[in-house]
Amino acid sequence: MNSQSKYNQNGKINAIPVIAFHNVGLATNKAYSTNVGLFAELMKYVHDNGFLVLSMANLGYDPKSNTFYVK
Repeated sequence: MNSQSKYNQNGKINAIPVIAFHNVGLATNKAYSTNVGLFAELMKYVHDNGFLVLSMANLGYDPKSNTFYVK
């Protein structure tokens, strides 16, 4: 989550962590699933450390530069 810090300096955002969750639920052995307990821990970390949460709808893609950007 903090790996982008070295790229974002002087108020300029050059990198953002992207985390995607599919099928959050009680199961622990299903492919592409995230356990509810782990999800809760991650959300607490995000909250406690002041991360701004965006949805994928907040991102755009520039095919010319092959980069994503925050809309």
